[in-house]
Amino acid sequence: MKRRAGIKVYDQELEKVEGFEGLSDFCQTFKLYRGKSQDEGEDPSVVGEFKGMFKIYPLPDDPSTPAPPRQFRKLPPNGIEECLVRVYVIQAQGLQPKDTNGKCDPYVKITLGKKTISDHENYIPCTLDPVFGKMFELICSLPLEKDLRVMLYDHDMLTKDEKIGETVIDLENRFLSKYGAMCGLPQSYCVSGVNQWRDQLTPRQLLNRVCERRNLRKPVYQDDVVHFRGDQYTAADL
Repeated sequence: MKRRAGIKVYDQELEKVEGFEGLSDFCQTFKLYRGKSQDEGEDPSVVGEFKGMFKIYPLPDDPSTPAPPRQFRKLPPNGIEECLVRVYVIQAQGLQPKDTNGKCDPYVKITLGKKTISDHENYIPCTLDPVFGKMFELICSLPLEKDLRVMLYDHDMLTKDEKIGETVIDLENRFLSKYGAMCGLPQSYCVSGVNQWRDQLTPRQLLNRVCERRNLRKPVYQDDVVHFRGDQYTAADL
């Protein structure tokens, strides 16, 4: 992990970072395999996924004893959610060489559901450490289109472009996770400039959502003072 101007940059996916519970804190993913017949050579390929969570705990013998606290207090809507997805591709480091000169000519390709974005025209020649600095936008419907696939391809003049590598992000897990694994949480609120606030919710709305999910009393705002969980905060404290 690296720190740059207050930003934490991880060297691996958030799903693998200790402390984020694999972003499966709300529900876990169970792969569904094709049923096998008597033929042992049949391919048990994955045909789908089931997302859910099971909580099993003993009930007291005495019926007058209060039941254990509920595990699922705040459930999200069970319908289809239309989302705007912004993909920021900053840079890549140490790519696998694909050309005879020991370099490659990488460009970005993104798929989400049936949608595909290819930035083939803007490939970067002769490099293993390209700096893209690009942002791509797509519309998706969760959970129908949940797997965001970000790929790098090597541009070739004469032969078919070859895939360099890819990463797959489960957008549904990130949408449902209590860790807010979307665009991060800046340490300051900027209304303009390169550090402009990008989350769809304001800091006040984010704090209210945390209170709802964790069954906490919401903060009280008085002028420039915020009272929250027995403490008070002012702009001078930040």
